[in-house]
Order: sequence, then C-alpha cells, then structure tokens
Amino acid sequence: MSYSNIRIMLTVPFSDDKDIRPSIGFCKWIPERTEDNLVRKTDGVTVTLSVDKECVADLGEITDEHLQRCMNNHIDKVYIAVDLDRVDKELASFILDEKDSAVGKRNGLYPDEPKYAYLSNEYKRLGELSLKSAINACNRLISFARDIKGQYWLDILDADRENILYLNNLWRAEASIDSGNKFRWAPPGTNEIIHEFYIDSETTIKQEEWSEVREFFNSNSRPRFVLTLLSNARYLKDQGHKRSAVIDCVTALEVAVNEFGKSPKIDDLCISEYKSRIDMKNLGKQFDHLGFSGSLRYLVPILLNYEELSNDVLDKCYDAITVRNNVVHNGQKDVDDNLLNEIIIAVSYCCKVLDKYTKKKNT
Repeated sequence: MSYSNIRIMLTVPFSDDKDIRPSIGFCKWIPERTEDNLVRKTDGVTVTLSVDKECVADLGEITDEHLQRCMNNHIDKVYIAVDLDRVDKELASFILDEKDSAVGKRNGLYPDEPKYAYLSNEYKRLGELSLKSAINACNRLISFARDIKGQYWLDILDADRENILYLNNLWRAEASIDSGNKFRWAPPGTNEIIHEFYIDSETTIKQEEWSEVREFFNSNSRPRFVLTLLSNARYLKDQGHKRSAVIDCVTALEVAVNEFGKSPKIDDLCISEYKSRIDMKNLGKQFDHLGFSGSLRYLVPILLNYEELSNDVLDKCYDAITVRNNVVHNGQKDVDDNLLNEIIIAVSYCCKVLDKYTKKKNT
C-alpha cells in the first residue's frame, strides 16, 4: 500500500465571536521567527503553530520597531498546520477529486457508487482529526497564557464540537497533498454551531520564556491548580464577582501553603543560622498542627526571609484571609475594589515565592 502526506492549514482566532477577540499579550516581541514555531507530534499527526505580524490585533502598520517598543503586543489568532502522514493514496486521490464537488464538478466517484460512502466517511474522519489536533495544540498555548501567565480573559477552545464545515470555513482551511497545489479543505460535516482587556507586564509572555512555552506545548501536563485558581480569581474580579474572586484567591494561597509545608526545599531556604535548631524532619506535621492561617502567620515568615516575602505582602495575605472569612462566614456582601486588587497581587506574589521553594512531584 502506498501513502501520501496531507497538510491542512488553518487560521485560528482565539474566539469564534467576531465581536469579541481576546488576545495573548507579548512584551516587546512576538514569536514570528521560524525557529519560534511550536511543533507538537502525537499519533502520526504533526501540528505546527506559528504567528506573524498579521496576527497582531493593533491598528496601523506593524513594524519590527513597533513590536520592540510596545509592552503589550496583542495576538488574537495563530496559524496552524496539521500534517497527516501515511494517508492511503486512494483516499488522498478521492479528497483531491472532491475539491470541486461543491460547485457541481465530479472528477472521480459519484455519491451513488459503492465505494463513495466509505471514502467519504474516511475524509470526514480526517476532517475531525485535523480540527481536534489543531484545537488541542492551540489550547496548549492558550492554557499557558491563561493559567501560568495569568491572562485570565482567555477561554479554552472547545475541542469536541461537530460543526466541521462551519469551522473549516471560518478558519479558512486549505490543504495540499504531497506538497502540491493548495485547495479548499472541505470534509463532510454539519454546519450546526454547537455549543479589550488590560494586560500588565507580569502577565505578558517574555521572549526568554518561549522555551518554557515550548516545553509546556509539547507536554501533556496541566497547569498547576494554584495558577488556575489565581487566573479564575482575576477573571471573576473582572466580571464583577468580587466575593467569588476572594474565595478562589485565598483557596489558591491555602493550596500553595499546604504544598510548601509538605515538601519544602529545605536546602534552598535562607535559614542556615538556625536550621540546626529546627526539627526539619517534622516540619510538615507542624504545618498540619497550625493549619493554614497559623502556618502562614508564624511558620512561613520564619522560613522565608524579608527579601523573599516582605511584611507588606504578608499583611495583604492576612487581609485576604480576613475578607474571605467575612464573605463565607459573616455574609459580607461586597469587597472594596482597591483592596481586592491589592489582595490578588499580593497573594499571587506569595504563591509564586512559595512555589519557588516547593519540591515538585517529578523532582
């Protein structure tokens, strides 16, 4: 049996809604070089994600100089190329013949011929596979920006939709077989549709972080729960759900404190002057004994010095716990906007420091 390679090319926006275009922020650059492309290989399918200046949502001409001086370069779409290896040549020939069927031209089999149904179903299967592969790859980048960098306004794309025809039209799908001429990619499928934000310097993706993005893109790991909770807190705040934002924010802090207590990087902590006086082997039990609030107020300030975790940050974390308790237990109806902003910033920073000194499960 002989095989062909089919490459499907799509332009994927971060939202199907033409009126709402969430974007990923990049600080003073965009990953437009060929060596910046993200490549993901799974089960005989190779997906390549790339961007260029046309992906920048800003108005006006986008030059290298503009990108290099702009703190927030907004990317609202990406290019996805899906390479399907070892496609049966008979199926590839059928797909090529079908490219003109939408305008009434038939270059190969007709729908009433016995083999047509089989090849048409295989074409549809490849259509579903290519779309799901493209969406899953795009979601790896969105997930990094949303959950790890904190760009909370982004939503994960739904990978289980059946609106194949609609998405291929919306995303301007084209294909080529064995590097031949491009043609419209239009596998059979339903046309049914199922189912501007402020970006600060902390959440934009820096050029030196692209290797971290590449590692995450090529893995199957999920963002840490703490980061997802913090991103949800920012999203809830932005939507006006301030009480829920406080709850998610403090829950993230509690998870971070618990993880730190269970597996601290003892040798990295700057406590050499009194490390021998502390029973480090039973440190985790002391975290359990004191609980979340007590551990944060007494153990964490001892184990992490002022340079790592200032009093101002800790004070805001204590405020966060107080507000959370008032919301949950005392029926507090509202949260001051400025205080909520300060709480989220401080808790996010505290979680980042705690994570720095927490052993990871794979280490």
